[in-house]
Order: sequence, then C-alpha cells, then structure tokens
Amino acid sequence: MIGDSALHTGVGLADLTASLESSPIVRGSVRAAQLLGLLDGRAESAGETRTRFLLSRLRVEPPEVQHCIETPLGTYRADYAWPRIKVILEFDGRGKYYDYRPTAEALLLERRRETALMDLGWRVVRLTWADLERPDLVAARLAAAFEAAA
Repeated sequence: MIGDSALHTGVGLADLTASLESSPIVRGSVRAAQLLGLLDGRAESAGETRTRFLLSRLRVEPPEVQHCIETPLGTYRADYAWPRIKVILEFDGRGKYYDYRPTAEALLLERRRETALMDLGWRVVRLTWADLERPDLVAARLAAAFEAAA
C-alpha cells in the first residue's frame, strides 16, 4: 500500500528500488524487492491495493486498472474492469461517500453512474473492507458476475 501510494504521488519506481538497495536493513529486503514488481501507482486507495492483491491471490484474470468508460453522463473510471465481458469491480471505502461532498449527493451521483453503466450492459460488483477478509465470498461474487456476463 505504501509503495502504490508513493508511485501515485509521483515517486519513481527507480527511486524506490534505489532506496531499497541502499537500505542497511536486510530483514525483509528480498520480499520487498519482489513486491516492487507488483506496485501500481494507479491505485487510489489502500483498499484498491488490497483488492488488486486479493485478485492476484485468487488467480482471477487480471483486470484493467482505472478503466475509462464513456457513458451518457460522461466518462466513468472503474477501479477494475474486464471490458471484454463488461464486468466492473469497485472498492467502496467510506471516503468516497463522506469526504468529498455531502453523503446524500455522493450516493445519488454513484447511483446515476451505475445506472448509466448498467444501461450500457455493464455489471458492477462492489467490495468493502469487510469483503476483503472473505476471499471465498469475493471469488463467488466475481464468478457469478463473470458467468452472468458470459
């Protein structure tokens, strides 16, 4: 999560690699070096990072990250998408609904966007922090969405 956040804010992968290589701390450095290749600065939250790692552990077909979809309401950016079958996976943290605008307005806008996507044939699967602790549930929900889309 820290690595994704660093990349998202403009720190380069080369800088992270150099910091790791010059660190006097040895314990965990091999694992940290392995994780460098998995970082993705497009993640916009810790929840999105955790979701991406869960998808990897579940061996789900890798999705497109921050996939843009044109709708009648404008461009919608999905956290994760499988465009070929029109399935979207969204991580919903509290900040999305409480931090940027009044909650009622945020919910209404989210419902409108989701309706516009569904009108275009997209299926939307939403995850919360609690869902990330239930890989079996996430796998089942994605499998159902993939099957329905097929």
